[in-house]
Amino acid sequence: MHISFILSTITFTQVWGYVKDVAGMVAVIGVFVEITPIKINPISLICNKLGNAFIKDLKKDIKDLKTDIGTLKDNLDDTKKELNNKIDKNKDTEDERYVMQLRGEILNFSNSCIKKELHTKDEFDHIIDTHAEYERIIEEKNLTNGRVDIEFEYIQEIYSELLKENAFL
Repeated sequence: MHISFILSTITFTQVWGYVKDVAGMVAVIGVFVEITPIKINPISLICNKLGNAFIKDLKKDIKDLKTDIGTLKDNLDDTKKELNNKIDKNKDTEDERYVMQLRGEILNFSNSCIKKELHTKDEFDHIIDTHAEYERIIEEKNLTNGRVDIEFEYIQEIYSELLKENAFL
């Protein structure tokens, strides 16, 4: 049988029928079998297209949320720095006020001694402890002392005399 004989006996309708049958089988097989070299899988392709269409807006929303979170984190960091600066400034102000309070207490005690007011040993011990606290803070904060040293020397002289004579109130 020659090819010319075969071609003369087959009609176009028969050829078209064979082509449709083969195409149908390829389509059915293509749905269930993924051919590796061609890498065409209609189900995977359709699912990917549908999946991307469904989550397109979701991906954009996630990206926007990440941007918003980054902005919020930056704002939070800035606010944290501002608060820490304010806390440090407030602490310094409070330390200065405390030093002024201790200084005032020492100077008032010295003034009362100058006026010859009598004090108990406990009052002297308290003012000595107050002076020690005052000196610790002054050194820690690198502040200047001023008149307190002179006044405290006077308090120590009186304390020494009272100790020798046992003349506390």
